[in-house]
Amino acid sequence: MKTSPNTWVKISTQNHFTLYQDKMNPTHFQARLKGSGNYLRRRFQAPDLESALREAPRVIGLVSEAPKHEITLFDAFEMALEATNRRERSRQDWIRTTEKFLLWLKKNHPLCTTWDQMTRQIVRGYLSTFAGKSANYRRLALQPLLQTSGFMHREYGFPNIGERMGIGTKLQKTPPVVYLEDVVSFCDFVREHRPHLEAGVCLQGLAGLQLLEALRLTWDKVDLDRGLIEISGEVKNEYRNRVIPVCNRVLGALKRAKTLGDVRIRGNTPVVRGVQGLGFLDDNSYARQVRAQFKSFNPDLNWSPKDLRNCLPTFAMMQGIHGTIWEQYIGHAPKGVTNRHYIPRLSAPSQGGFKALEQQMNLFRLHVTEPVERASCNFLQLGDFEETQDAS
Repeated sequence: MKTSPNTWVKISTQNHFTLYQDKMNPTHFQARLKGSGNYLRRRFQAPDLESALREAPRVIGLVSEAPKHEITLFDAFEMALEATNRRERSRQDWIRTTEKFLLWLKKNHPLCTTWDQMTRQIVRGYLSTFAGKSANYRRLALQPLLQTSGFMHREYGFPNIGERMGIGTKLQKTPPVVYLEDVVSFCDFVREHRPHLEAGVCLQGLAGLQLLEALRLTWDKVDLDRGLIEISGEVKNEYRNRVIPVCNRVLGALKRAKTLGDVRIRGNTPVVRGVQGLGFLDDNSYARQVRAQFKSFNPDLNWSPKDLRNCLPTFAMMQGIHGTIWEQYIGHAPKGVTNRHYIPRLSAPSQGGFKALEQQMNLFRLHVTEPVERASCNFLQLGDFEETQDAS
């Protein structure tokens, strides 16, 4: 039954709230949050005044309501992972990262086995083990822990112990500038000294593929006749699914890669293969070999293998031609509503879409590959220069 306002009597004043009791029903209480202009009120039942004083902070929202049942750390991480849309590789990274944290926790806090036992001090202690590492390294190391903390707060009312840890986003070192001229020269150097790496470095440096995109590219997604490649399957996000034309320097490297070694080429055979003609077992092996070539090519170049992808956006910005088409070509997630929803993104031709695909490829050729072709033709080796002339 609804009671009139004059039935409430103030019975206790606390630091953050005032407690009232119903004169007509002594088990009915009302808590009013101070500083809210008496607008935030919550009514609840309690057997006596002592119980009401304990319950009021939770009812008014000053204390998080923890679940009555215990949730193990393993279950908390697993539930948070299932609530994400991570792809397979990202899921494996999550699992490895949480396993490292649980091993550290078992050694330093062996009695902490359920999420309600987790504290902000524990998170701070784990963060301190990465002192001296870059902000991005620390962010990735704590990402599953911080995301699980937010998930448990939203879904179960636990305190968000990972909130505002102050990790930051500042890079430990500025990414090196990667110039087109240097990349073309490096591709020629690799062609001469390590031919099995040529396709990979060309795809990264002159077609803008990520390292893993280059290693995952298979021959069933390469059209040598039309000079097109398709990036699809396991990718970072949906915008990485794309079909792009490649410049003649990349096309020449792909043609040579297909005839390299004695391995029989099938549709699912990787384009980038090791010395023995087989695909790389992991990206670390490929990266080590490319890094060794950097040192042989020019010890003063402070490049890492993933930096090759910086070549195209650097070139576009320096030429003043960077824009939406370049972002699509590279596979960056669009920033604007128009780019996200109204500009076509083609990952493969569909029924009736052949003309649209050709139009998009012509745009890429006009705004991306042709400017790259013109700028780099002076650095091409004679064989590739002839290929360029023939193609034109």
